[in-house]
Amino acid sequence: MAHDRNEVLQALQSIVGEANATNDPSFIASYAWNGGVGSMPGPKFLKNWPIAVVMPGSAEDVAAIIKCCLARGLSFRPLSSGNGGTYLSASENVVVMDLCRMNRLIKMDAANQMAVIEPYVTAGRLQAEAMKVGLNCHIVGAGPSHSPLASATSFLGVGITGASTGANFRNILGIEWVTPQGDIVRMGSLGGDDDWFSEEGPGPGLRGMIRGLIGANGGLGVFTRIGYKLYPWAGPKHLTLTGQSPMRGMAMEPNMRLFLPVWDTIEQMRDASFRLNRTGVAFALLRMPPNHIGWTLTATNAEYARRREAGDLPECARPENRFSWQILTIGHSPGHTAYQEKTVQHIVASTGGRMIPIEQKDAEVLLRTLVTSLYSAASSVVPVLAAPASASWRPLTCCRT
Repeated sequence: MAHDRNEVLQALQSIVGEANATNDPSFIASYAWNGGVGSMPGPKFLKNWPIAVVMPGSAEDVAAIIKCCLARGLSFRPLSSGNGGTYLSASENVVVMDLCRMNRLIKMDAANQMAVIEPYVTAGRLQAEAMKVGLNCHIVGAGPSHSPLASATSFLGVGITGASTGANFRNILGIEWVTPQGDIVRMGSLGGDDDWFSEEGPGPGLRGMIRGLIGANGGLGVFTRIGYKLYPWAGPKHLTLTGQSPMRGMAMEPNMRLFLPVWDTIEQMRDASFRLNRTGVAFALLRMPPNHIGWTLTATNAEYARRREAGDLPECARPENRFSWQILTIGHSPGHTAYQEKTVQHIVASTGGRMIPIEQKDAEVLLRTLVTSLYSAASSVVPVLAAPASASWRPLTCCRT
């Protein structure tokens, strides 16, 4: 079905203003492709360009845009801060709704350990504000640039601190939702008052429908505000960074302990993992393959390749130590810190594990990544290495992203 693009644009601009809607090809080109996670864009990403891009500033704007699209037989796709391909136009005549203007951290409720956020509030920004009042948020594997609102309402994923901050689909509280028909629904405790503390309450309880296990990835209307659960943070209000980019670390506070245990078998590691989770002592519990740890602890790809060839990578980054964890504990008092340390040490020893030593500068880099979920993608071309015939790994020939 052919549409008058200028008429559509004028209708959208009447809702959000001339500066917040466009069909200029030089602008919408950036909404017509996506490289995925490090891959090159292919022709399939370029087939369907959006008919227009519009940037609403409120739930009322979103509702009006949806009704405008429905009246003209247009589809719409909402976009938050993500880098996935789910906002791409899967067919012709799609309006991309970029929610970048909806970036307000509406409320930080320290007493009730929650925040009210809009789609473009990133996890990194939320974490920085929450830490100032002794709280912390969950950050999924996408890192601190992701939208907790999008993750909680519409997608999936779990992050490094899942042992202490749950998963985002469990952290969603009150919800403001614009349905695919353009109706504004305020769910849960919002049905009785302007209070975001619960996804269930006097209002409609629809979390199971809108979210389920994975979420609709932007295919079920638009979520414009949510109440979001936060967790106690016993660390500093402001992080003290060490080192130089890209090897930035974080100063270890007296109440923090970083453990790098390793086991001989996966069964031993499994048993320890269940016990560690049951005790609840870990702030962060992460397993990365040794080569990933090596990438994190080297400034460039070339340095990693050179040190691996020479056999002088840190012990935790060596291939033989693949059954391992990174564990970070943060105590709320000296006694709590000592209890956490004793518990981790006991579980590791009683399951046949041992602790790997680590230099302070490397420990500080790992500490920063565990707290912030921010990993620096080191760059520079990796040389092709002449691996010995007995080597069990192949030479690295390209950059990682």
